[in-house]
Amino acid sequence: MFRLAGADLARVRPTSAAAYGHPVPLPDYSALAHDRWREIGAAPPRHWRPALREAMESFAEQMPGWTRDRS
Repeated sequence: MFRLAGADLARVRPTSAAAYGHPVPLPDYSALAHDRWREIGAAPPRHWRPALREAMESFAEQMPGWTRDRS
């Protein structure tokens, strides 16, 4: 996300939910299953990477002067 936004990656630091001080405990890993989508006749969501790129490009079009890395 930061790379797509053209942000300075040297400023990005990893953290954990514990270090961040979130008010409620969060799981270390959680993922939602997609099998129920087909059961109800709906298409499962597409992969997050192309969806994120499309959203970031849409945001950039709406925010003049905002640059992003297209790599």
